[in-house]
Amino acid sequence: MERYAVRVALVTGANSGIGAATARALFEKGLKVVGLDKRIDMIKAHELKDAPGKLYPLQVDVSSEESILCAFKWIKENLGGVDVLINSAGVCGESLPTNEFTSIQQISPGLLKTEIFSTLQKHSTEALENMRLPMMESEDMADAVIYMLSQPPRVQVYDIILRPTGDLFC
Repeated sequence: MERYAVRVALVTGANSGIGAATARALFEKGLKVVGLDKRIDMIKAHELKDAPGKLYPLQVDVSSEESILCAFKWIKENLGGVDVLINSAGVCGESLPTNEFTSIQQISPGLLKTEIFSTLQKHSTEALENMRLPMMESEDMADAVIYMLSQPPRVQVYDIILRPTGDLFC
């Protein structure tokens, strides 16, 4: 991770769940993290005062190309550009300006316990609870991101598949 210290990471969906956990893990490792989300109320609360990195919350609708381009413009003007892009807001990759990125890496998770479950209808949530399916936490995804970025320059991790222990679909 030393080679990424003081570099700029952009994390979409940084207000909660996987995005929040990943943003927190990255600025704890010393990166400047730009956290994008429609809601930024919780992004600021995630910042740790004694962490070596810095968090920059930006209110952005990642489903709007204009909004995304404005964010990249702000980042370029204020931080010099993006070195690491973590897309955890569910936006299709071709919607983001990726022509400056040299590699695309992917983490494919199994079932994760995130804020999305609070938006499900009551019977959907109850059904999941009754099935007693094993679930991972958002921090498990953040740890996988840190693992990918921690590799020496001679190693490139392209894909990681994560499944919770006891997953029936493994």
